[in-house]
Amino acid sequence: MRKQRRAGQSGNGGKHQDWRESDSIFALHQAPHGRCCRVKRHRALGAVRQRLLDLGFVPNAEVEIIRVATLGDPIEVRIGSYFVALRKEEAERIEVEIN
Repeated sequence: MRKQRRAGQSGNGGKHQDWRESDSIFALHQAPHGRCCRVKRHRALGAVRQRLLDLGFVPNAEVEIIRVATLGDPIEVRIGSYFVALRKEEAERIEVEIN
């Protein structure tokens, strides 16, 4: 017998959902390669949040996706005048808007 989902329940087992709010806002790991984006906000917590802020992932910072590894982890981005490699898990928590 198949289990039926109740209204409002997600069927992804508690995993991250695709949380795009509009067509131009993406999680950083979903942004197109070579495009410049602006950081809208990030949803990281604790030490990861502080580290992202220290690296310059603050609202309105300009970010460019440089390259992505074969399996999607890590992701190299340019922020300001330097390059940063992020884990896919960290990039999922950064919300950007395509310029």
